[in-house]
Amino acid sequence: MKIPYYILLLSFLSFALISCEEDVNDWGYDERYDRLFRPATFEVENMLPTSVQLKFSGVVNATKYVFEFSEGDSLLFTNITKIVDITTDSLYTLFSNLDSKKSPAAIEFSMPFGGLKGTTPYSVRVKAVDENHNLESGYMQAYFETPDEQIFKSSNSATNKATLFWMPDAEVTHILYWENVGEGQEPVQQTLQLTSEDKLAGRATITGLASGTGYMAVIYNDDAKRGTWSFRTLGINNGRTIRLQAGDASNIDAILIDCVTNGDRTVTLVFDGNQVYEIDKIIVPEGIDLLYMVGDAATDGIQPELYLNNITMSAPMTAIIFQGVDLNARLNSSNYVFDIGNTNCFKGVSFEGCTIRNIGRSLVRLNHEGLNVDYVRISDCIIKNVGVSGYGFINMGKNIVKLGELSIKNSTVMDFGSDRLMQLQGGVVNLIIDKSTLCNFISKSAEVFRFDRQPGSVTVTNSIFTGNNGNSKINAGRNDYSAYLEYPSCYITSDLVINTNPFTNAVSLELTSEDLFVDPQNGDFHFKEGVSFNGRGKAGDPRWW
Repeated sequence: MKIPYYILLLSFLSFALISCEEDVNDWGYDERYDRLFRPATFEVENMLPTSVQLKFSGVVNATKYVFEFSEGDSLLFTNITKIVDITTDSLYTLFSNLDSKKSPAAIEFSMPFGGLKGTTPYSVRVKAVDENHNLESGYMQAYFETPDEQIFKSSNSATNKATLFWMPDAEVTHILYWENVGEGQEPVQQTLQLTSEDKLAGRATITGLASGTGYMAVIYNDDAKRGTWSFRTLGINNGRTIRLQAGDASNIDAILIDCVTNGDRTVTLVFDGNQVYEIDKIIVPEGIDLLYMVGDAATDGIQPELYLNNITMSAPMTAIIFQGVDLNARLNSSNYVFDIGNTNCFKGVSFEGCTIRNIGRSLVRLNHEGLNVDYVRISDCIIKNVGVSGYGFINMGKNIVKLGELSIKNSTVMDFGSDRLMQLQGGVVNLIIDKSTLCNFISKSAEVFRFDRQPGSVTVTNSIFTGNNGNSKINAGRNDYSAYLEYPSCYITSDLVINTNPFTNAVSLELTSEDLFVDPQNGDFHFKEGVSFNGRGKAGDPRWW
């Protein structure tokens, strides 16, 4: 039996109608995989002791990003100690310069995350979350290790103790310290438990140390290392040590003679901080070979003040070393602290961590034919108001004097004389100025250097020349020394006007001393906050960084 045509046609139309209403591409899916895409990029940009900079790309439809930090493992995430949520709105507010036409997936964010521990491995992962639809992405992850943290700021040493300073109220528990020993030897470590007062003040004093000895200290919060500091006690670890009170100042010559009588050739004189010593002059007797003049200002940092105009020697000696004293010559107009006019001289003299001030003429003058001195070294010192009657802070007055090393490092020199900083007629083998701040406001120095003979080598680096030089122009040298004297990595503020002879290769700033420093006329050379200066942390006396 044949089916009528109209019935077949009706059946076909019905099937076609049903087929048009169905979506043949509407496949089923597993709801477990209904999620956002992961950030396309996720990487560590910069690591600091207690923070990290992370770069990640945006995700379409994400309303926030969740960061999880796991401490002490490598991508295992078994010890999550920090979770940070960052909303997309806050990101777009922070990065307000974003191109609004770009897809979120084409935008990269770079965010800092703090509150980490130094010297610690971390795993970090991020996921994107859509809170409106209860969706999230899979994780992107990375691994990094924070470098050593450094909360120590400074230290003050004495002969048998040292005070260490760190950021006040930091989370710390104890200090581990030990004496530096030779290679292959095992140091004996000791522990100083910190009191609540120590923690609040950010300082503690280690006692019972050996003189003239190097030490290492590490500060901890439980087992987390938060800083490392090396220091050296003052004086020397042999010979005779004598602690002086203010009333002993006039008896120093007799005390030194008594040392010679007892066969003591190496002597350390210790001056107590916060005291004034009216010394005037010292004559070092024959028989003293090595003399240390040491200030004990470990606890409060206030150096002993030595009113000392002149030191002479009765015979040649190896060295005189000043450490941590305030040497005040009280502006005797014709004064040289060391005026060497015969063969009774030191092989070396050094000033370490001292204040040196109010010298009428020169700190050191070498003015005898045939003198052959190994070194004059100045480090970590504050020097002010010297050479007011001329002659230069350091003066070599004879052409045939020979000086092996003349150096000024990590120091601040203010108002360095009406003539010049250095007058070097003799032969200097090695002249070094590094990481120092040199400033004139009152003095009108004609030049920085006078060389009558070219030094063997001259290195002036990482230093700042500043101040208005008493509203007077200044030369780098008495003559044009640019053939052998340059100032790489040095800076000159705009209020210091250069005369004829230039500071070759120094960077001339558009900033004045008042623009760059907090209070330069009163000796505060900390850099002002917010001032753009490429030498920050690299140039000038590091105490101001």
